[in-house]
Amino acid sequence: MKIPGIEQDRRRRLARIAAGQAGYFTSRQAASVGYSTRLQHHHASRGNWRRVERGIYRFPEWPPGDHEDLALIGLWSGPEGVISHDSALEFHGLSDVLPNQVHVTIPPGFRKRRDRVVLHKADLEHSDIADQVGFRITTPLRTIADAARSALSPEHLEAAVRDGLRLGLFRNAKLLDLALELPHDAAVRLRAAVKAAERSDPSALPSKTLGY
Repeated sequence: MKIPGIEQDRRRRLARIAAGQAGYFTSRQAASVGYSTRLQHHHASRGNWRRVERGIYRFPEWPPGDHEDLALIGLWSGPEGVISHDSALEFHGLSDVLPNQVHVTIPPGFRKRRDRVVLHKADLEHSDIADQVGFRITTPLRTIADAARSALSPEHLEAAVRDGLRLGLFRNAKLLDLALELPHDAAVRLRAAVKAAERSDPSALPSKTLGY
């Protein structure tokens, strides 16, 4: 027999969890607020919950968001995963890179694998990470550092630098300081991109930044 007050309380607690995850939640999270395996099956079969994939659900009435794909990957990878590289470039509006896979940075001990997800192993500093609803993502500055170290074309790297300067996400001086911390080849690529961006659009240099 269902007790309405208990059911409503379970629902409220699960909704609070889902609110921070773009409407998604895991079976483990549902269990943590009192939904047994039997209750989970009941809600999924009745359409109260939409089963997205094994162990992950979403409230069907939750409004669609712009970055649901990233929120789903954020839930899959857990607190260890951080959206990065080409996916972070696209999110921040840096260049016109349109990745057909989601790039995620994870610590060296991470063992999970997933189709259409590219994993990059690294230990990120807290200052490298920005929180979004449902996922974490590398800051614009860390994203540029990753791009400089990657196989991204010089043209796309220059465009990413130029866009970031124009949007006020960082200053050119900060980028040049960053180059000092990078391996030699990446530093050369980044310095060249900064110089090219300055030549192509001097007006892109902002008077202030957004604090990244």
